[in-house]
Amino acid sequence: MILELAVRGLLVPQDPSDEPASELLKKIAAEKAKLVKEGKIKKEKPLPPIESEEKIFELPTGWSYCRLDEICLGVTSGSTPPQSEFSETSGVPYLKVYNIRNQAVDFEYKRQFISEQYSATKLKKSILYPGDVVMNIVGPPLGKTAIIPSNYPQWNCNQAIVFFRPVFLSLGNFIYTYLKAGLFLKNIELIGTAGQENISVTKSRSIALPMPPLNEQHRIVAKVDELIALCDQLKSRLSDAQTTQLHLADALAEQAIG
Repeated sequence: MILELAVRGLLVPQDPSDEPASELLKKIAAEKAKLVKEGKIKKEKPLPPIESEEKIFELPTGWSYCRLDEICLGVTSGSTPPQSEFSETSGVPYLKVYNIRNQAVDFEYKRQFISEQYSATKLKKSILYPGDVVMNIVGPPLGKTAIIPSNYPQWNCNQAIVFFRPVFLSLGNFIYTYLKAGLFLKNIELIGTAGQENISVTKSRSIALPMPPLNEQHRIVAKVDELIALCDQLKSRLSDAQTTQLHLADALAEQAIG
């Protein structure tokens, strides 16, 4: 509920003085055009217009709908190297879906590395950097997401994970928050069978994002972090209280029996 309220613009107040998202989108487009001219990225094929059914709610003032590919430098997935390229101790950390746990990267769980040379050559297109947003596209469940942490300078991943590299790093936290909310899953066309439904990389690029002004994005993310931390504290206290009650019940039972 917190995440849904957040990405609908209902968690923090709007500020009329914020630069609207439409201006931010112009800056992003200009930056991408500059990078294309410099030969740092390839020119993309035009994306289809966002249809009315993709606009899952009415936007607050200052927000704009866009596709994720519009605001990212890259949206693609990885692949699986031969077993000979894997190591348990050194190299480039390599992520599988099971490393996305509780909406974060848990590399300590069955961690694997691949050789730096293989990552830099055969898997060059799927090198991950801190701040990239990753999501699993093979389910169930679909839509597990995380932000790549900074404890390694580079990462890589397999084909069941897609990554989004925002043009401006500051966009990553809201992209992550929106994907984590999972609202897009209601309208995205899945592939595969009912037992294992998948999201294609093409559909991942086309996900429609309700984008707030940048300053509002920061306020939303901060409020979400604050409320989730509070919820975690309450859950921990409730669990401690339940444990105390159980211990008390056990002690009373032992006393009654004795």
